[in-house]
Amino acid sequence: MDEKVNEVHILKQELDGCPMIWYCEVDGISCYLRYRWGIISLNETGLGLLQTPIMSDKIGNAFDGIIDIEVVIKWLESKDIKVINKIVTNAAD
Repeated sequence: MDEKVNEVHILKQELDGCPMIWYCEVDGISCYLRYRWGIISLNETGLGLLQTPIMSDKIGNAFDGIIDIEVVIKWLESKDIKVINKIVTNAAD
């Protein structure tokens, strides 16, 4: 994947607490957003557990495992990434 991410389509929330995971597409590539241990990360799917995230930041403390999707969106937007949120809330389908 190119290092520069232009657009993220958030498709579905998969897990809702420690870690929180949202499936997404990044410039047409299947990825996921994860928040665990106070760290938000954008990762390409299918690369295994030892992969290096596309990008990540520590935005909470070591015991944080829950975050609102709006905070995730603001984090992406702070990186000049266009976000298209295709989920309405954190509630399960």
